[in-house]
Amino acid sequence: MLRKQILDIFINFSENLLYHGPMMNERYLHHSFSHILQESYNKLDLFRDTAEIKIHPEWPTSKKSTKINYAKYKKINKKYYPDDTGTAGFIDFTIGDYSKPEVAIELTFKEHWSKEELAYDFLKLLDSSNPFSCVFSFNILYRERAFVKGNSLKDLELAMGLSLNEARIRLKDRLSQDRGFLLYYN
Repeated sequence: MLRKQILDIFINFSENLLYHGPMMNERYLHHSFSHILQESYNKLDLFRDTAEIKIHPEWPTSKKSTKINYAKYKKINKKYYPDDTGTAGFIDFTIGDYSKPEVAIELTFKEHWSKEELAYDFLKLLDSSNPFSCVFSFNILYRERAFVKGNSLKDLELAMGLSLNEARIRLKDRLSQDRGFLLYYN
């Protein structure tokens, strides 16, 4: 059920989000998303038992102090790869138990396309070493006059597909085969 609620939030963003100039960055999207999720579904209650905290911003794929030991990544020649000697990847949001969240969400809100940044997001989301059963990638590429559309949208779709394929190639046998994956872009 929560999956549909998350998708509804993304659809609402895509249909109603306005360009507010160059001040905008991904953090605005993060705060707005978490506000809507918290307001509607109360997933982060800091005044009750820890069991009531179900949304986790900047969730680490590895962290000694919390005994989280899933995937690690290393940057080699300006590209990220799964590597057990690397460091944690950080997921914009996870939902579920902190030690083993079921939903992972990566958000981008950019003026310019970044193939490697999206490939790294896909890498973390599709890595079977991470515990997620469902992952979301929500990406907004904005322009001063309008959101991407027409031929530019076709180019964007192709570029996103190349980033996704790149992540799959880097994951090799760590590519999750049974994870629900939704790529949503506007």
